Amino acid sequence: MSFWKFLDILGGIVTYIRNFVINFIFLIIAFFVFIAILASIASEPEDIVKEANQIVYINPQFTIYDSPRMESRIEVLLNAINGTRYEHLYTEQLRKIFEAATDDVNVKAVVLDLSSTESVRLDVILSLSPAIEKFKKAGKKIFAYADSYSQSTYALATFADKIYLSKFGDVSITGVNARNLYFKDLLDNVEITVYTPKAGTHKSAVEPFNRNDMSPQVKEEMNLITSELWNQYTDIIKKNRPDLDVNRLLFASDELIALEESTPDDKNIYQEAGAVDGIMNRNAFFKNIAKAYNIDYRYNHLKNNYEFDTTDAEQYFDGISSADTLDPDKEKTIGVIYGLGEISYQDPNDSDLTKFTPEHIVPLIQRAIKNNYAGLVLYLNTPGGSVTASEEIRAALQEYKEKTNGKIVVYMSGMTASGGYWISTVADEIVAQPSTITGSIGVFGMLFNGSKLTDNLGIHEDGVGTNPNANISFTSPLTDNQKKVIQLEINKTYHSFLKLVSDSRKIDIDKVDELAQGKIYTGYQALNLKLVDRIGSFDTALNTLIDITKTGNPQVTVLMPKDDNSVSSVSNLLVKAVARYDRPMALRLLDRMIDDNPAVKAAVKHGYGINGESQIMIQPYSISY
Repeated sequence: MSFWKFLDILGGIVTYIRNFVINFIFLIIAFFVFIAILASIASEPEDIVKEANQIVYINPQFTIYDSPRMESRIEVLLNAINGTRYEHLYTEQLRKIFEAATDDVNVKAVVLDLSSTESVRLDVILSLSPAIEKFKKAGKKIFAYADSYSQSTYALATFADKIYLSKFGDVSITGVNARNLYFKDLLDNVEITVYTPKAGTHKSAVEPFNRNDMSPQVKEEMNLITSELWNQYTDIIKKNRPDLDVNRLLFASDELIALEESTPDDKNIYQEAGAVDGIMNRNAFFKNIAKAYNIDYRYNHLKNNYEFDTTDAEQYFDGISSADTLDPDKEKTIGVIYGLGEISYQDPNDSDLTKFTPEHIVPLIQRAIKNNYAGLVLYLNTPGGSVTASEEIRAALQEYKEKTNGKIVVYMSGMTASGGYWISTVADEIVAQPSTITGSIGVFGMLFNGSKLTDNLGIHEDGVGTNPNANISFTSPLTDNQKKVIQLEINKTYHSFLKLVSDSRKIDIDKVDELAQGKIYTGYQALNLKLVDRIGSFDTALNTLIDITKTGNPQVTVLMPKDDNSVSSVSNLLVKAVARYDRPMALRLLDRMIDDNPAVKAAVKHGYGINGESQIMIQPYSISY
């Protein structure tokens, strides 16, 4: 081969490689531009409604949320591809909707469609009630409808002037319950030992793993909590529907059975009891509303669906809201930060922006420091979680106060317990709802050990090392010294917790120890014990902050986490989805059990030993009503 021919071939190869690289880069750029366009389209807000129709249509999907929607770019993209974007209504948004509609001459009524609403927390209902009552006093009507009402959605429905139910629907009143599963015998049968050191006699997170029932002291505590919550619930019903005896509708009660037996087949027991005002199907309900207010309700053959000529809640809110729009005439700014769910560290492969993590919260606090915010409202709904993550967030808030001389007001919504209360100790004022669950001032650890099981299976662990106590593993029993060290660590953290509470609440530390011990309290109980400063809503917390910062009419800005995840994380999500699909059923069920139990989830997540975290601050009991 001649030299010139060789150069010709080499030039062709170089040209091919160059074109391949250029085309590849072009495709990559085009792909990301396409992704960005999709995300932009998916996140583009609906047209702002300048003028409302006579009816504002409120249709909460699943529940009424604590905060505005927080979606990563990945979630926006996947929702756009799947066409799944449900209405996300949150408490403050609905409160503002009712307040604006009260003064809006165009709005005559609200339709509250609760068919897609599974539950609404009691604190949310209490937060909304003043604005709803003001709306009704202005002579405007509320009409509620659902295929069936859960206990909590029915409480919200009772604020309506008229309540309607489908023919075969029900009003499920079950009372307030605090129950749990207990696994001691199961763990004994499979020869797994659970070491559960704790500080706080009432720290009940460990009980399901070393008992077969609820301890007497926790049962007494839960009796007081559930009784008070039930009284708060029935007070709402009595106020809104004074002729209804809610105890007649308690599931499987003698009163409900007697009502069922005495009601003719052509009558509805819930209408007979006075729980609802009318029985009709969905279309009949909407047709009646349309006729009463002379608006359209017709079937669209092209869309294969009915069209109701109303303004939906999110559209109406867009028309009245100027949220996150800076006003240059306002010199002072107050920030709002949401802390929701279990407190933990962020999984690098998790794109969920709603997680209560230092990775999400600390940058928001740093933004408040940089912009010299006059104050912060910390909206909390958390059972607690990681000790170190809780402290990292608390320390960042303390830094904010020191660098800006700003004030902090904590608003406790559904639950602010354990690690959540640890963070709350930085507050200048704490506002809670009557139904808030708080306290749980205590610390625990949890370590699962299967050395008996592995020994019986013929699996043995052995080895050497310079420190006989260094190894903590599933197949090796804990030594006495290891147990002592872990318990000492927990005791020290508990004492630090007591001191934080004592210093912040100005209560003698021995008194704090007495009321702590892992006990939980409702908002009213916590107020009497001086663990919170006042009972009220988020609006109460905001006004309290404005008063103590003397800001008058400040700019209020909601601080939301930024999405730092790249689109390449989509591949991780797909791989994870495929991996989960191929797992054996037993492992999927095990994952479900771990996810459903916050104590186990926290223990498995945080681990033990030098590279893990051996201490957890969480309130595991869920209270249903």
